[in-house]
Amino acid sequence: MAQVIECTSNMDYQAAIGNAGEKLLIVEFYAEWTTPSQVLSNELSSYLKSLPDSVHLRVNFDSCPEVFQKYSVNILPWVKVIKNGQEIGDIKGACFYKIKQLIEDNYY
Repeated sequence: MAQVIECTSNMDYQAAIGNAGEKLLIVEFYAEWTTPSQVLSNELSSYLKSLPDSVHLRVNFDSCPEVFQKYSVNILPWVKVIKNGQEIGDIKGACFYKIKQLIEDNYY
């Protein structure tokens, strides 16, 4: 099961990137009040249970607006995949099959 971290500040965001080490970091930018975010969150959480060497960083718009502004997040949901501190890809929108493929291409 992936480690799940709820981000509450930019400091949390930076710490999660630094602490992930070699694990694949899946960053989910979302808002609870959008249906696409709700659907993707459920799919992503279920899927990541099968990937123990990953970290799922959840960044909620309502509790972390400064992170959204700093990284110019302009669509929800938005998923970024980071490995060894470097962004290796991102998917905007609730395209679970594309997100799953991006994760699988970089997890194994």
